[in-house]
Amino acid sequence: MKKIILSIWILLSLSNVMSQNPEATLDDALQNVNQSTVTSGIIYERTMQLANLYNFNREEGFNTANYKYFRQALLEMHNASNKNLFVNIDQLDGQLEQEAQNIVPIGILNTDFQLLNYNMDNETLGGLLYNEDTKRFSQINGRPPFYTLHTTVIAPLKKAVEGNNVTYKLNINYLFQNQQQKIKTLSADFGDGVNRTLITNQQLISQNITVPYATSGVKTATYQVTYEDNSSLTTYSTLYFKKTQGLQKSIGLLCAGTQGLGTTKNDTLQADISFQGYNNDPSDPNRDPTIKAKIQYRTYFADNNSTGIVNNPIIILDGFDPGDKRKIEDCDCENDADCISGNMDSDNNFDSINYDSIVDLQDFTLSNGDDGNALETLRTEGFDVIIVNHPTYKTDDLNTPEVILDEVEIDGGAYYIESNAFALVKLLQLTKQELSSNGSTAQIKLIGPSMGGQIAKYALSYMEKQEELTGDEEWDHNVSHYVSFDSPHLGANIPLGDQALLYLLSGESAAAKEFYEEELASPASRQQLIEFHQPKMVDVLGMQVPSNSQVQQSLLNARTISQGFSQNRGDDFFQIHYNNQFNNGVSGSNGFPLKTVNLAVVNGSLTGSTLTDYVEDERAYHFGNDSQRVFNATAHARVKIDLPSRKYSI
Repeated sequence: MKKIILSIWILLSLSNVMSQNPEATLDDALQNVNQSTVTSGIIYERTMQLANLYNFNREEGFNTANYKYFRQALLEMHNASNKNLFVNIDQLDGQLEQEAQNIVPIGILNTDFQLLNYNMDNETLGGLLYNEDTKRFSQINGRPPFYTLHTTVIAPLKKAVEGNNVTYKLNINYLFQNQQQKIKTLSADFGDGVNRTLITNQQLISQNITVPYATSGVKTATYQVTYEDNSSLTTYSTLYFKKTQGLQKSIGLLCAGTQGLGTTKNDTLQADISFQGYNNDPSDPNRDPTIKAKIQYRTYFADNNSTGIVNNPIIILDGFDPGDKRKIEDCDCENDADCISGNMDSDNNFDSINYDSIVDLQDFTLSNGDDGNALETLRTEGFDVIIVNHPTYKTDDLNTPEVILDEVEIDGGAYYIESNAFALVKLLQLTKQELSSNGSTAQIKLIGPSMGGQIAKYALSYMEKQEELTGDEEWDHNVSHYVSFDSPHLGANIPLGDQALLYLLSGESAAAKEFYEEELASPASRQQLIEFHQPKMVDVLGMQVPSNSQVQQSLLNARTISQGFSQNRGDDFFQIHYNNQFNNGVSGSNGFPLKTVNLAVVNGSLTGSTLTDYVEDERAYHFGNDSQRVFNATAHARVKIDLPSRKYSI
């Protein structure tokens, strides 16, 4: 902890210098210090030490790595070498993307590194002094300015694996070794009791090792390391393995649902209408694909419905959920290797208590203090509840010629709202057909929390417009009530300061980098965020570099004329999306469905205010009384990153 505090202190103490010179670094502060003993080329304080590598394999119980820890450790050693050694995270990810689904490379990081011999509490006990005025370190005569440590981190380079077995890959591309203290021999037991040689005579043996695990669970590998000076180390790694009969993940692999929730049925579908994202420049190699979106859904039939056919449907959509972390039920997470590996308790079992599925988020408290669940209540009242999830899936890119269709991976929980809406259109059509075949005259009720409210709004308005244009009965959505639950009709908000902090941390934290690039900058996020953070490019010595302290003002305070404002501004994705919503419905609808009863529900005040309403005639605000419940529901879609910061909601 002291070393992390020292790292933060160094960053803060240099902040004034760096604000005037964005290229100012720790090396500037060390320019009067003899660095001849930095034999590794790595000074750990050049980066934030979130991996705590000075204690790894030294502190009791802190000797086991996994994919996530390896990425962070490699990032830190790369940064601490002034980005001269090893590879960065993007390069590592590029290598891993080329590997087959059932291949798990073994990453090996082995290097010396130097630490500042600086004592914050009592400088005279260290080897360095720091001058607050000059922002420079100086040496204490007779004391070493640096001291040296060594680290070895070995881990599988995948979060989790599904299949009949695991094939571990040893390849020189995943050996990240500095010149000091090389590994002479390395052997591994991958949890099956068989010892295998990975390195001998300092040479890595390129090979694939297939391990046919008999059961699902966390697999712990044990590594025996001998260095060239004949010292030795035992270290460990973990990988979650799910035993299945196939290798290819499918969005149709759903659990049967929880017993006690009545008769259920699982389904998946693909939209009939294709959609291409906003980046559609044919000359851009990174242009968005043209796809037909996929969704998965589970029908929970009413208590009084034993036919297995929908009679009285309510459709509930999921909200913003990058990476499909929030499944329909707990058992769906337990059925997915990636999901369960990210939701383990201290005993390496699925953490059902802290995991929130879509069904879990429908829990509420009754007026008498008892617990309730909206799904169970609706089923009791005679509704067939259809819960929709937007999974991560693979599909064809229709931009390519039909004979050579390219498959692309789509993160449905954070993908374009219009694309997901077209899948909902298909579901509404199928549900109407099922009602008709069953002789039911019931109409559909549609609930869209958070981003789901925007998906529902677009789908309903699109169908009404198509019905008006074509007169075709197939476009009649048969929806009587549309409920928008905490949905951002004018845009969503994540404080700009929080976004900027994530950007700053993205260079130091693999988790922050993943969140910033893959979630905050996802299509659905950019479509909805009123304030979208992108650093402003500034001139430094004739080069354009991103500024840590300035942002692109044009991406802030987003709004469109179609929303009733006087100007269009903000991120292009925001402007395109809300103009699409506005122009999507029939004439004069402002993008809202007109054939439905439209209800908007807000999940209380984020500030804790008890304000209930403002009565114009009285010119007075009304507040809830002590212990009076105005409204209570759970509807936020949470996105979590593993940093000491807040969770975010869109």
